[in-house]
Amino acid sequence: VSLRERKLVCDRAQKSLRTELNSWLNADLFRPVKETLLAYLHPSESIRLILKTNNLDIQQLPLHLWDWFDRYAKAEMVVSNRNTAPIFSLSSVDWRADVVKVLVILGDSRELNVEYDLSLLEAMPNVEVTCLRDSMRSNLNDALWENSWDIILFAGHSTADHQLRINQTETLRLADLHHGLTQAIKNGLKLLILNTCDSLQLIEDLSCSVPSVIAMRELVPDRVAHSFLKYFLSASAQGTTLTQSVRIARERLQGLEGQYPFATWLPTLCE
Repeated sequence: VSLRERKLVCDRAQKSLRTELNSWLNADLFRPVKETLLAYLHPSESIRLILKTNNLDIQQLPLHLWDWFDRYAKAEMVVSNRNTAPIFSLSSVDWRADVVKVLVILGDSRELNVEYDLSLLEAMPNVEVTCLRDSMRSNLNDALWENSWDIILFAGHSTADHQLRINQTETLRLADLHHGLTQAIKNGLKLLILNTCDSLQLIEDLSCSVPSVIAMRELVPDRVAHSFLKYFLSASAQGTTLTQSVRIARERLQGLEGQYPFATWLPTLCE
């Protein structure tokens, strides 16, 4: 296989998709919406542009390629279910608090270096990390019920039928943790990070209102997953808003696109 030829095919496809997306979102029918956004929003503001749809195909589109975002450097597209009421006052993680409590779930990690994700969080100031490695479902459920967490991070493999591989023999859907996650939200959970492949599809099973979820639209190479988390934590630690931190981290992935084309299209923020 000629990698150069495959890269050229990718380049042509992305140019075509970018053109079609902008033709669609700049069409006369949509112009009143765009003009309203331009009239009422200021480029200096931190903006969540919420896409409400239950259609996974639309959720997976890289709509951040819309040229409207070029004018708004602090804006980010947020994917949301149509049945979810928008959260107008988003409860962000305060990285400068006395203690930020993080639960790291390291699942089946064959051929992955999930320890790197753990080391990034452990190096953060004011962060208290609890790690569950290859945990049984019952232990994971207990951790959700019995403690309070600001952030939960899953790193490891997921399956083709949209389940998390929590260890080498056991998988589960997010719906299988419904009661535990609901309790974690009551206890202050603000952010769920699913640093695993196709995790945008995983959250279709999420039946409780986690304020924010960071997911991946498609398969994600290990190095891209590590780099995104590193850039996201770096931006967040400086007091940057959640939406802007996601955009900064996503755009910084462009440095990897020589080896991993269009890595900047993978991470997405969800409500």
